[in-house]
Amino acid sequence: MPHHLHPLSLAVVLALLCTGCACGRVGTLAARRTLTASAEVVDVYGFGALLRLGGVDGGGTLGWRHATYIYPRLASEVGEQRVRWTWGWVPVPRATPFFLAARSLGGDVALFPDMLQAHLGFRMDAFTFAAAEGESRLVNFTYRPDNPSQTILAIQSFPNPDQP
Repeated sequence: MPHHLHPLSLAVVLALLCTGCACGRVGTLAARRTLTASAEVVDVYGFGALLRLGGVDGGGTLGWRHATYIYPRLASEVGEQRVRWTWGWVPVPRATPFFLAARSLGGDVALFPDMLQAHLGFRMDAFTFAAAEGESRLVNFTYRPDNPSQTILAIQSFPNPDQP
């Protein structure tokens, strides 16, 4: 099946870009994806009316937002280390990130797991997402926002001896 962009899809993307809006992972967004030896760091920058659909930080922002999502790289993925920028869309991340940091300026509503927040002005949050119930982890995590290519995320999970 040939891959091509439907004219209506192109019109929607252009409308989002021209009006300062984003819906989901398309619109007035820029994303920097940094692959390190042990982590995938996705920085998302957006401005205007930003609607985040689902995920660990669903909600909306009217203003400016920068979010960083950090995922562990699987052993099968480890290899090439690089930085890649995308404009107007964000690469779809895998499951739940290990780490999320978000800064926004303007109005922001966020629905994090088990928490609803609403802010007007400047907001900054950082979260790590815990292990599953009954799971133990040993984590080596280093992140420097000014140099994401030095990010280290090594997770070793241990089984729960109380579960079969």
